[in-house]
Amino acid sequence: MDFAALRRKYGSVFVTAITNGQTIPWKPLNMAEFLEYSELFQSEKYARATLEDEIFKKCVVDELMVDRMSRFPAGIITSVVSDILKNSGPETIPELNYGLGISRVKARQALHETASLIAQAFPAYTLEQVYELEYPVFLLRLAQAEAKLLRLGVLQEGITFEDPQAVQQEQAPTPEKVEHRRPQASELADMIERRTGTEYNRTQRQKTIITNSEVTGSESLLLGHEKEDQLLLRNEMLEDAKTIYKGYFDQLDEGSEVDIQSPEERLQAANKRAELNKSAFDTAVKQKQKEEKELLENIAKAKKRKAAKNK
Repeated sequence: MDFAALRRKYGSVFVTAITNGQTIPWKPLNMAEFLEYSELFQSEKYARATLEDEIFKKCVVDELMVDRMSRFPAGIITSVVSDILKNSGPETIPELNYGLGISRVKARQALHETASLIAQAFPAYTLEQVYELEYPVFLLRLAQAEAKLLRLGVLQEGITFEDPQAVQQEQAPTPEKVEHRRPQASELADMIERRTGTEYNRTQRQKTIITNSEVTGSESLLLGHEKEDQLLLRNEMLEDAKTIYKGYFDQLDEGSEVDIQSPEERLQAANKRAELNKSAFDTAVKQKQKEEKELLENIAKAKKRKAAKNK
């Protein structure tokens, strides 16, 4: 079997070795298909052999093997489908947690992080489309994404990459290793009991496990332009807050104690600002009216001079 030809035709493929040194090449199910077949297996609505034949036909990429599947010895199709299911999704929660941990390490790699930034800055791109970009175009889109995210306030500074090995070599050696870890729930409860002198309700010490796949964050429901509008609105609100609460911010910058005004005092100050603004506005309007009047008078004088000259 020419695996190079299969890879050129189908991309990344898996194989299962069977009797007589033969191998069966196949591709895994996508997530939607995996969830669908998992539910069908659990419901027992259809015979397991029927579902296994369906998965075999769907995933095996060698058409000759699919045509010969009725002549395979007993157990071959079951073995191949078992390999397909194992590589299409998790069978247990620990397996899911283990795979997620590996993927977290991979996602923190520089190019994967930058691909995510490009997709965040330009929601019209899917991550799959970003990964298909050629390297020069990828770098151009990254520079454009950096500029846009800096402007929106998502990034506080430009993107820079550091070599983990170089950073590790520059770090000064410490005389002894100090282990820092997050305290367990039981340890926190003991600390609360010691400090407060009361018994902590230990029946509440339960680990929260999310098992419902329908839980989604509200931001994931926003469209691309809505995410950008949300960021712009947030920045505008911050700028407005700086104007409205300027007095409080000035007191904080000076290091003095913040003098919180009562609602009546704030209303009085607002009315005073409104009067000052109205006075400034009226003055500007009068000045503009005066300038327009002078302009009209000058135009009229110029016309009279021109008419007298023509006579």
